[in-house]
Amino acid sequence: MSVEIVSFAVAVKRFGALPLRAPPDADALVVVAETLACEKLRLDTGRIEESLGLARSVTPVVGIVAQELRAGEVFNGEFDFGPFLVVGGDADVGMVDVAGSEVHFGGRLRATAVLAVHNHGGMTCHGHVEAVQLVCDQHALELRGSVSAVLVVGGWSVTVHHPERVAVEHWIGVPREANGKPSKVGSDLLAAWQTLRPELFNWSSWLALPADQREEMAEDVLAYAWLDMQLIGKALRRGESLLHGGGVWGPPA
Repeated sequence: MSVEIVSFAVAVKRFGALPLRAPPDADALVVVAETLACEKLRLDTGRIEESLGLARSVTPVVGIVAQELRAGEVFNGEFDFGPFLVVGGDADVGMVDVAGSEVHFGGRLRATAVLAVHNHGGMTCHGHVEAVQLVCDQHALELRGSVSAVLVVGGWSVTVHHPERVAVEHWIGVPREANGKPSKVGSDLLAAWQTLRPELFNWSSWLALPADQREEMAEDVLAYAWLDMQLIGKALRRGESLLHGGGVWGPPA
């Protein structure tokens, strides 16, 4: 693996125009590689070089450009933006866990799990996405190609360009299409949310209600609960399914 730190201007000369919403200055430093392979890619300021075994630069690296990516995990913990990642071709990743960074996958993205959270970040998948489980919460996720997955949790912050090329067993939430209209992909019905494991929800608001009020409002229980993204992330990292295996569904007694 040949990995270099070069200026953004040099990266553009090598890889062509990059699809970034806000490109950095021409002399900003970026990591470039034809094929980037690592166990855990830390997409956070000051952590990129460490995760790739490179000497830390005096000037912070602002992004990564690679033609292909193979990684056990891509992790971006910065909520207030962060270094960008542009993969021109295919990416094979165990888990993609991103927050504030801008991420582009130009070819096929194959991952066991994808977790995209926080509204400062954005991820665009230009090719086919093949993920067992994909969860998006307030993150600008744009799916420009086909999608195949067992489970997708994602609503209005997700844009689906080709709903006819979506093959997902369970899609919870209603994304939008490229024209801005609600997609027929997905469902916000109560039954859809109940396909998820109840222990992944935060029930504190519901449990704070008096017992007699909870009894009267049992049908509105989900109005007082929300998916806990920390619990979701832990479950995905452990390789667990987010789907409810059957039996009684509801808040803890």
